[in-house]
Amino acid sequence: MSASDLYSLDVEEPTALTRMLSDGFEDWSKQAASTGFCSRPIRLFGQARTFDRRSGQHLSTFDSRELPDSVLYVRCGNRRASRCPSCSHEYQGDMWHLLSAGVSGGDKGVPESVATHPLVFLTLTAPSFGAVHSSTRPGAKPRPCTANAAPGLCEHGRPRRCTEHHDADDSRVGQALCSDCYDYEGQAVWQWRCPELWRRFTIRLRRLVAGHLGMSEKASRNLLRVQFAKVGEYQKRGAIHLHALVRLDGAPSDDDPFPSPAVDVPASWLAERCLEAARDIEVDAAPVDAYDSARVLRFGRQVDARPVQRHSDDEGDVSPEMVSAYLAKWDCRTFR
Repeated sequence: MSASDLYSLDVEEPTALTRMLSDGFEDWSKQAASTGFCSRPIRLFGQARTFDRRSGQHLSTFDSRELPDSVLYVRCGNRRASRCPSCSHEYQGDMWHLLSAGVSGGDKGVPESVATHPLVFLTLTAPSFGAVHSSTRPGAKPRPCTANAAPGLCEHGRPRRCTEHHDADDSRVGQALCSDCYDYEGQAVWQWRCPELWRRFTIRLRRLVAGHLGMSEKASRNLLRVQFAKVGEYQKRGAIHLHALVRLDGAPSDDDPFPSPAVDVPASWLAERCLEAARDIEVDAAPVDAYDSARVLRFGRQVDARPVQRHSDDEGDVSPEMVSAYLAKWDCRTFR
């Protein structure tokens, strides 16, 4: 049994030169390495005493005063690379292993047979709320920003289109061509209700899968299970879009939690159901104030569903490694 009274404590940092010339530099270096050289480690001060659970005999005492700086350093665990590259890298690595197991199996208690289950890489975007400056995709031929937009001026006297070429790091990318025309309130409302759109998408997809197989949703639960691993990514305009892996499993049992689907359908069939579900759903949003009007919220037109190619003879143009690495960059909710 362990009794602990550790608590956070702010400690004044010594200078780099003082640290290197101190007698405890080697011990401090080992402690820093044990945290993965976290940029913003949490500092804990106090004691922890360990007792034998049965006899009550005192076995050992940990005291932070015996450590360099008299504190115990632990990882901050921040997922943002701008705050802590070390912890962010570790989180991404952990997520990659979890996603890779869900895609290819053979790890984390997931059998290799999962690699034969239909799998789709799905992208759901937000609709347009107004014209914004855009950049050319990396590796693509440079193109004008919004040259295909209607010519002339908007009702506020600003150009409706921009013919410049913007690099990805241009500060104008994602900014509205006309801030008065842009529907900022609509974007905020859509953003707030996006989780509800996703929830309805999952419900609709399960119903479509069952319906296209000629059975009720209740009956399909004894044969199939639709699994999701989802992440949210912010676009330059500030609107979120969703990336998800959608996998079709069989109904789980105590003997086999990851059985193969009871029906034989290709990943392309599942991709079609995903696109159909994304087009079908909508959410009614009430006005935000007396000057606003009700809205019907949907996903944007740029919806994409691609079968994941896991064998050389499979259909699909995205690989397991590609989708696992891409989703691991973001805060991911794994297969469930």
